[in-house]
Amino acid sequence: MKIKIIIYIFLFFLLSFNVLPQAGTNFSEFTKKLEPYFELDLINDIKSQLPAETNFSIWGWDVGDFSGDGFLDVAFTAKLFSDKGRIVHVYLFTDIDGFMTKVADFTYEYFELPLEIGIVIRDNACFITQKRKENDWSIVGYRFDSGVLILVDQYLVNRIKELTHESYRNFTTLQGTEKYILTKTGEEKFSSNYLIIPSYRRYRQIYKGYQRQAYTNYIEYVIKGAFYWTGDSDASFSVKSNYDDKYLYFDVQIIDDNVVQQRCPECPCDYIEIWMDVNYIPTNDERYIKYTDKEFSIRDEADAGIFSLNFYPGNFLEKPPYVKLINTNESLQVSQRKAIADIKAVAFLRNYGYQLQFRIPFTLFGYNKNPIASGEYFEFGCTFVMHDIDNEYRPEEETLIATSNFNPQIPSTFGSLILIPDNLWFGNVVNIYKNELLNNLLEFGF
Repeated sequence: MKIKIIIYIFLFFLLSFNVLPQAGTNFSEFTKKLEPYFELDLINDIKSQLPAETNFSIWGWDVGDFSGDGFLDVAFTAKLFSDKGRIVHVYLFTDIDGFMTKVADFTYEYFELPLEIGIVIRDNACFITQKRKENDWSIVGYRFDSGVLILVDQYLVNRIKELTHESYRNFTTLQGTEKYILTKTGEEKFSSNYLIIPSYRRYRQIYKGYQRQAYTNYIEYVIKGAFYWTGDSDASFSVKSNYDDKYLYFDVQIIDDNVVQQRCPECPCDYIEIWMDVNYIPTNDERYIKYTDKEFSIRDEADAGIFSLNFYPGNFLEKPPYVKLINTNESLQVSQRKAIADIKAVAFLRNYGYQLQFRIPFTLFGYNKNPIASGEYFEFGCTFVMHDIDNEYRPEEETLIATSNFNPQIPSTFGSLILIPDNLWFGNVVNIYKNELLNNLLEFGF
């Protein structure tokens, strides 16, 4: 991931030969650039879908395959003469059934020059670079698939006092990274690599292109027993989540080639552990870094709001699954103690391993109800840990694989659980046929 980000930046700033003159160029000159890649009919397809009522200049472009169909696509930036202010348009065109079709028209604001909005097509994705202000850049990647334009990932870099902050989120793999670097020296002060678990309201329909299941099989998340871990089929798992007004729901599918059940109260066995940092933190930065007027420090502890629960699957027959509240760094109120009895779990033995489904009341975490507010994301620190025992007589060979490069003593290393409000999504997906479909439905009386 780190290498990819570096490549994207260098490709745009150092290796890009597709940057046109400082004043841009007209479409006739741009046509000559495209002729080695496309037939004239396809180039005319592009021109026919651009604004005809105003002149424009092309500033940057790239050719590649961001649709994954093996045919060349094109993306470019254009400044319309009719636009007021520092505005450029980013157009994405792909070959659909032999016709170049416009699948995106984004509007970007540049800081000083239109060249600051750059285009790179690599790895079946189109990446758009933007300088938002001094020392503040973003790169977003899009992929087109079967009529749907999907936001793949987002990389942000900005300055916070003496630190440079780098943040990356992949909306298809649900991986995230955070880095804080001393700007003057380049010294890395903090980094975190984690999975993001989006949580939508129960029964909400999730459309194609939105990923909701976080899957962990990364060696950097094996926090114990990496020597004994042989790969995905040995130990890996996925998590998805939902919520309603009272509960958080989780569905964990555990891939395990040898499920070891608990034969006695003290016998080693397979189980799932979940760590939650339920403190409300208003900004993402404050989850990792604490600032005073003159200095900063890593958020390596929390006075309260840290919970750890172990979920045991039972024996999938007469012994049901059960939960133990193992650790909390605060004194529980009466309502929180009662909430422990309201945790429910079911378990199923599967041919790939086993499956755990459970619910946790928000009252356990000190919230009277679901804390999500209309129109706003709500984020908890959250890491799941799979405990895998392949031989109950050798518990020292236990493997632990988590959803972050995780230290239970440091809450800033937890992964992320994001409650998504009903009017928002995690990521962005645009169906290019949406308007056509709606018009057809209206014609049929819907």
